[in-house]
Amino acid sequence: MSKTTMRWLTSRRAWPVFPEAWLLCGSLDLLSAVVINCLLLKKVTVLQLLQYISSGAYGSAAFQGGWYTGIAGLVFHYLIAGFFTGAYCLYAMYYPARGKTLVLHGVGYGLLVWSVMNLAVLPLSRLHTWPQWPGAITGILVLIFLFALPMAAYTWRKLPLASRQHNGI
Repeated sequence: MSKTTMRWLTSRRAWPVFPEAWLLCGSLDLLSAVVINCLLLKKVTVLQLLQYISSGAYGSAAFQGGWYTGIAGLVFHYLIAGFFTGAYCLYAMYYPARGKTLVLHGVGYGLLVWSVMNLAVLPLSRLHTWPQWPGAITGILVLIFLFALPMAAYTWRKLPLASRQHNGI
C-alpha cells in the first residue's frame, strides 16, 4: 500500500466514510426491495424476502427457519453491501467521482454490481438463478439509483480533501 493510501485509511476524516456509506447504501437497497416486493407487488412478506436472501447459503431450508434465517438474510445482505461499498470506497480514493463523472461512476458501478451479483454470485449460490429480463431492468435501475449513485455522491462529499488533491482534482 502506498503512503497516501495508508494516510487516507488512518486519517480521522476518512474512517467514517466506509461505515456511513455502507449503512446508507445497504439500507436504501434493502428498503427498495421491501417497498417493491412487499408493499407494491405484494409478492412476499419481509420475512420471506430476508429468507430468500439467506437461501443463497442455506438453500430451500431457509424458508423453514423462521426469523433465524430471516436475520441471517439481513446479515448476508449487509455483508454483501459492505463488500461492494468497501470496493467502491477504495476505488474512489484514487478516482473520485466529480461533476459529470459522478453519474458515470454511479451508472457504471451499478451495472458492475448487478452483473457480479446476477451473473456470478447468484448462479454459484444454492439459488442457482439466472436473471429474468423484465425484473432485471428494475434491479439494475434500483442498484444504480439507490445504491451506486448515492455511494458515488456520498464518498465524493466525505472523501478527505488531501486524497482528492493527491489525485490531481
